[in-house]
Amino acid sequence: MNDDLRGDSAETGEWLDALDSVEAFEGLNRVDELLDAVVTSARRKGAQLPFAANTAYVNTIRPEDQPPHPGVRKLEQTIGTVCRKQARRVVEGKREKLTVSREVINEFLGGIQVRVETEVAERVKRPGVAIGLAWTPAGGDILFIEANKMKGKGGFTMTGQIGEVMQESMQAALTWVRSNAASLGLAEDFTKEIDLHIHVPAGAIPKDGPSAGVTMATVLASLLTDTPVRPLTAMTGEITLSGNVLPVGGIKEKFLAARRAGVQTIILPAENRQDVEEDLTPELMQGVTVHYASRIEDVLAVALPLLKARPDKLPSVTEMPVSTAA
Repeated sequence: MNDDLRGDSAETGEWLDALDSVEAFEGLNRVDELLDAVVTSARRKGAQLPFAANTAYVNTIRPEDQPPHPGVRKLEQTIGTVCRKQARRVVEGKREKLTVSREVINEFLGGIQVRVETEVAERVKRPGVAIGLAWTPAGGDILFIEANKMKGKGGFTMTGQIGEVMQESMQAALTWVRSNAASLGLAEDFTKEIDLHIHVPAGAIPKDGPSAGVTMATVLASLLTDTPVRPLTAMTGEITLSGNVLPVGGIKEKFLAARRAGVQTIILPAENRQDVEEDLTPELMQGVTVHYASRIEDVLAVALPLLKARPDKLPSVTEMPVSTAA
């Protein structure tokens, strides 16, 4: 077996042998033109990908199966992995043409790694877990935020490779919860004999920004009142110490990430209403209900419907029903 096939340094001739053995690639949904561009570019660089330009691509992968960050670089790497495996098969003497279907993708890549609706629902069943929405250079993503408490002396721990801005959001969320302890049904000195810990999973990935403030406050209120968050609900927005919800960016990308994950209810800052009206079509919003909030009390009214004690509400939550989704 030729060891050169283990990396991108394989000889062009060996890749060209594999080129004729691939009949079609049943590609990622709605990216056939992008695939053509990637393949053409790769061939100009020395035929590193054993695919001919203008290959017929068949839509076999559902939209919800698409990876959350379908960037060009990641796409090229994934295609390259499939190609290297096929090139190895050619060198091993298996020269029959290969149609890269869903079954072949599962065999070569180990299946498509995506979050599905059941995962989102399962992870927020217990109090102290909520879903935030994040913007990244590659698009939007959902962000699980978890909190826990233990016997202690008022300590507050924040983990998950988070930046200074996100740490400040956590501190602001805790301050708001403490200042509204009585209206939440908590003792004024509830932190006296417990320690709190907030964690943002995927600890190897750096995270920062203010848009998780409302999620932090919701997580703490959920944990301390033993109230689970409404299923399939995600939120984004910055908060102030007085409980105002401030607008954030990347609304379209965040919305699409939530929809892809199966979220049915999204809470956004009231001042982001115009972004939704300008950037999202009715077709994109079908099956999702958007709530607009100007205060953290508005957020909790939607996110924690089972909460018995309620902070004094200022303006009531403004709801825009987009569908009859439950």
